[in-house]
Amino acid sequence: MGDHAAGATNAPVPRLELGLRFIGAAALVGVAAVHLQQYFGAADLGSVKVIGPLFLANAIAALVIALVLAVRGGTTAAVAGIALSAGALSALAYSLSRPLFGFMDIYRTAVFVAIAVETMAILLLAGLVAVARARRA
Repeated sequence: MGDHAAGATNAPVPRLELGLRFIGAAALVGVAAVHLQQYFGAADLGSVKVIGPLFLANAIAALVIALVLAVRGGTTAAVAGIALSAGALSALAYSLSRPLFGFMDIYRTAVFVAIAVETMAILLLAGLVAVARARRA
């Protein structure tokens, strides 16, 4: 088995795992960008009570998780990114059909972009978790 046996701390990280890690981090930056654009942009959600601060908090959390993924990696950060993206996607789906904290969203370009980047983040980070766990098994 040599120096690169399963479980060895100095084993190289496979390219697929690295790719999923960095592309997943980039998808989280996309999640943050969508939320910041909606907070500061034409939609001016920053002025909406409760929802505005939640958009800002989501953007900050997505950037922090993306940074941790890029610098340290790890399945914990990937799972945090999945939870954040799934939560945002769930809140968006809910707000499209009924008010969430008094805010009801409408179908517009930003909504479709948000759905795309949040879904992409979930899929990429779930793939990262699966690959990382399989490598350690």
